[in-house]
Amino acid sequence: MITQSNIDVLKTLRSFKKADIPVAFLVPTSTAIEKSIIDATEGVRTLFKDSGLHDYKSQLQGQENKIYIETTVYSNGVIEHTKTSLYKPETKSGDPRIWIYGLKNLADATDLLAFIVVDNKLIVINCSKSNLDYVLSSKSAFFSEFLSSSVVGVSEIALELLEKIRKIFEMGYVTTLRRGDTGVGFTLEALLGISAWQAPDILDT
Repeated sequence: MITQSNIDVLKTLRSFKKADIPVAFLVPTSTAIEKSIIDATEGVRTLFKDSGLHDYKSQLQGQENKIYIETTVYSNGVIEHTKTSLYKPETKSGDPRIWIYGLKNLADATDLLAFIVVDNKLIVINCSKSNLDYVLSSKSAFFSEFLSSSVVGVSEIALELLEKIRKIFEMGYVTTLRRGDTGVGFTLEALLGISAWQAPDILDT
């Protein structure tokens, strides 16, 4: 199924790796879009289990045991809040299934969908219809609001610093507040709200 993606999967995976965001991918077929049902691949099942979102192995078969997960979908610059159903049919061996409500309006067959779990919620990015270099960067409002806490190994302090630096970047050119070699560092500290230690100027005494 992944091999049917209309964009390069490995290149896309590298973008998420660079951002330190755990991810799994699905590529819906035309049949899946038409029937509103997608097989939950091993990668998706592993991501859900490892994140604590859902364990298909412990789920009973049948529609009455279907569960719903709060979901946010990003596609073509649009943020859609919806839900995703997870279930195992009674037929055959009960192969795990997944469906994102409203997906027909947010994705086409062969689009590459990235699944991310953040705070026990599901985030889906239509990679085929998104500028990932922007979406996965600190410049993106979507990243700050929905993805920042999913970054592996990054503390809250680091994320706060990243946000402050992003705002400074958006200011454009800034004139240094002090001349000399220390001017740039002093100016950055001032913009970050860090008090610099002021050494006494012994040459003026």
